[in-house]
Amino acid sequence: MKKGMLSSITLVIIIGCSIVPLISAQTNHTLEWGIEEGETFTYVLQRKFVANPNQLEFVEAEIPFIRGFEEGQKATALVEELEEVPEEVISSSDVPVAKITLKRQNDSATIINNWTAAAVPINDWEKLEDLGGFLDVEGVTIVDSEDEWGTISQGTYVSGSTNIGYYFEFRFEKENGTLSYMRIRYTSLGNDLIDVILAHWYEGMPTVVTGDIPLTTILGVSLGLVVAAIVGFMVYRSYKSKRSPIEELGRK
Repeated sequence: MKKGMLSSITLVIIIGCSIVPLISAQTNHTLEWGIEEGETFTYVLQRKFVANPNQLEFVEAEIPFIRGFEEGQKATALVEELEEVPEEVISSSDVPVAKITLKRQNDSATIINNWTAAAVPINDWEKLEDLGGFLDVEGVTIVDSEDEWGTISQGTYVSGSTNIGYYFEFRFEKENGTLSYMRIRYTSLGNDLIDVILAHWYEGMPTVVTGDIPLTTILGVSLGLVVAAIVGFMVYRSYKSKRSPIEELGRK
């Protein structure tokens, strides 16, 4: 074999070897973090209405620090750790999470560590929609504006003779991926049963907001029946596997 031919073959082998890792390193997404470790931002609990205060457990699935946070209070969120974004994201469990510490501003008390619901990776919102499977869930609407992305889940169900309405809203800022707005609401007979609003606070925003419907006495429904109705819905949600957007996108 001629020397020139051997050199050509060697060059092909070298190029071929270098091509393989380049191909395997290609990602199937464009997700990246829009926040940095050590960064801080502010949240405010704009609304906290619970007809029966003993039933805060129905809100704790999404806002686990609700008992230590009062309406109108602000809290500072500190980004403690950002999981590395993998090259391939195949399922919702592959989506990295941000671990955030939340401290009340009035006394610096820590109300939660390793809070993972406050941020998602940015720049590939279609990927997050696919992973969440939101389009296949009845009653779920995608929020996709120039500035925000998220989901709204709403509907009604019947427990005994009681109609219960539910509304869950989660919105994230497209610029940095932080949770912009979260609302969890249950209603019956034209009245709020539970209504909690958590918002990313900026200068000039209100710290307290009122409900959209009158907060009158719950007529015709005892608190015991209301509690039973909400418990029934939680069981229904579990049976239907209608998990929240936060749970679908990599809560660990």
